[in-house]
Amino acid sequence: MLTIGTPNDAIAYYMAKDPQTGEQLVKLGDSLRHGMVAVALSLLVLWMWAFRGYWDWIGFPNIS
Repeated sequence: MLTIGTPNDAIAYYMAKDPQTGEQLVKLGDSLRHGMVAVALSLLVLWMWAFRGYWDWIGFPNIS
C-alpha cells in the first residue's frame, strides 16, 4: 500500500520540505492513504473481472 517504495516517490518525499521552516510537506500517512485507495480500486477491478469475465471465459454456465 505504500507508494513510497518507488524511487521517484522516495525522491519527492525527501525533497518535499518547506524551504523556510523545514517542515515536511508530504507525510508517510499521505502515501498510505493514497495507497489504500489504489489497493481498494485494484481489488474491485479484480473481483469484477473474476465474477463477470473469468467464469464465462473458462466455460462455466451463465447463472442469470
